[in-house]
Amino acid sequence: MTTEKKTIRIGGAGGFWGNPGVETPQWVNSGAIGHALDEGLTEPTMSRLASAHLKRPQGLLQSTS
Repeated sequence: MTTEKKTIRIGGAGGFWGNPGVETPQWVNSGAIGHALDEGLTEPTMSRLASAHLKRPQGLLQSTS
């Protein structure tokens, strides 16, 4: 068994409604971290999407004209 020390780089991020979510891929692709943990706050986001859907059932990205 070897006792060689190994560095592990872990990055963490949190997201919220309206966050573009580009930071984690940038960290991983840059080589700055080897592992990522990302919390997207799903519950508030899904609640807001459901409310928006009730207001505009035809779709959020369609024009109103």
